[in-house]
Amino acid sequence: MQKTQIVVLFLCLSQCWCAIMQAQDLEVKDFDQFFIPQINIKTELFNESPLQKGSTQTYQHFGIGGNATIPIKGKFDVDLNLNKLKNLKNIKSWKDLSLKNIGKSIPVDVSGHQIFWTVSGGMRQLQLSIDSSGHRAYYGSTGVMGLHLQKNFTMWFYGANLGVSEEPSTFRKWQPQLNAYLAQARVHKYLFLYYYGVFLNYYDGRILPVPFIGINAGLPPFFSLQATLPFQLKFTYRKNPKLRASIELAWSGFNTGFENRNLLLPNDSPGSTLDRVSLRSTYFKFSTIAEYRLTKGRLLMQVGTAFNRRLQFYSKETNLLLYTPTIPLYASATFQINLNDRSLIGNIWKKLDFHW
Repeated sequence: MQKTQIVVLFLCLSQCWCAIMQAQDLEVKDFDQFFIPQINIKTELFNESPLQKGSTQTYQHFGIGGNATIPIKGKFDVDLNLNKLKNLKNIKSWKDLSLKNIGKSIPVDVSGHQIFWTVSGGMRQLQLSIDSSGHRAYYGSTGVMGLHLQKNFTMWFYGANLGVSEEPSTFRKWQPQLNAYLAQARVHKYLFLYYYGVFLNYYDGRILPVPFIGINAGLPPFFSLQATLPFQLKFTYRKNPKLRASIELAWSGFNTGFENRNLLLPNDSPGSTLDRVSLRSTYFKFSTIAEYRLTKGRLLMQVGTAFNRRLQFYSKETNLLLYTPTIPLYASATFQINLNDRSLIGNIWKKLDFHW
């Protein structure tokens, strides 16, 4: 019986996924990696493209950074409850194999929680042809995320990050960025997992609340689906345990600030008090991903394109300046190192490999 409970716990923890913005970067994590203690190093490149259709001005973006997820506190309880055996009478056919009925019939109560410390940092090189010297913005953030498994096998997961992203010349007027989310996940008859919640982003005096809903499910014979609306849609082919191939459509972006050299924003003159520009970059990525799983980590190579891009330059003193760059080539590489198994989900994932 205890083994069955551990499997159910594994489903609830390891299969849940959330679209999470790590301080300055809207980044989608795979559901089977979300609560694994790890360190990631990533590089990405958007090749040079015109700021507008037919424009001679261009924009290019290169970035390198890393993040870590470290467990700091956790607890897992299994309590014997023989009175629940009487509920077996409610399971008369496979149609009654709901998580609710199973949870009521197994003679143990399971609960647990885990809290993680998250930290990230890196650099972005933003090259605008109207400012030939370019802009090098550094970013960093720290926060917590956690999960709580209740006795009815409902799981709550949450997180919050506080960070900053600026050029060295604008750190004196840095703008904090706060990201937070709260969600609930449920398993439906061992067939798929669904989740729903709300995500909140605060930056430069602007608040962006976004509700989301998602599902994780297997598709015969060797495919899986991960969908979180409105953030991401991903199909994965996983016949080989070490090699995986995916096609992904995802909403992404970042926020940063840099010096207003060469009067990037209109209606400014030399001597103006406006010397900091906020940049909000948003776009959709359509890409193919090749993944190689190592003993304690994985390597990902991603190639695709970014469309429906928006570059928004603004400040508290000027109106918004909006550009829509043409579609560029996008490429990235990520190397992930899994840390020692110091978390509940890390230990379970090592022993079990669940397939729908």
